[in-house]
Amino acid sequence: MESTNKIICPNCKKELTSDALFCKYCGTALEKQKPTQQEAEEAKRGLESLGLELRELCDRMTAAYVDSVKRCELTEQRSAQELQTLREQFNSVKKALIEEKKRSAALEEKLRRAAEAYAKLKEQMNQARTASSRQVAEAPTVYCRFCGKPLRPGAAFCANCGKPQN
Repeated sequence: MESTNKIICPNCKKELTSDALFCKYCGTALEKQKPTQQEAEEAKRGLESLGLELRELCDRMTAAYVDSVKRCELTEQRSAQELQTLREQFNSVKKALIEEKKRSAALEEKLRRAAEAYAKLKEQMNQARTASSRQVAEAPTVYCRFCGKPLRPGAAFCANCGKPQN
């Protein structure tokens, strides 16, 4: 803390601050005067006051530090909990996707078997149609005994006159 008292240089007679060791104008070494009892007491009270201010500042800084540490710990705990929740959700979704993939694979297999069965059935129907066409082509034409029109193979009634054919 710089003193506001002024002193006079004994050589050049210029005004200097009381804490100067040399004259800033001529370089003369200045003698230090012993502080008066009053100045010493004022300095002591100033130091004590400064010490109290420093202690209060340290207390406030310590409290702020402790508060910051607590907030960091709470944030860390919340973050850990959120991370755990996200991991659980991820694992749940992953498990559901694996199950869905298994179901999809099972459905694909069923569809493949159904497509194969359909293809076989279609082939059998085509073979039956071909065999039926051959039988129809090879069967002799039958005529209605009432109107004389040709009957469809295996018909129980005449399509022309409607009379029974048995």
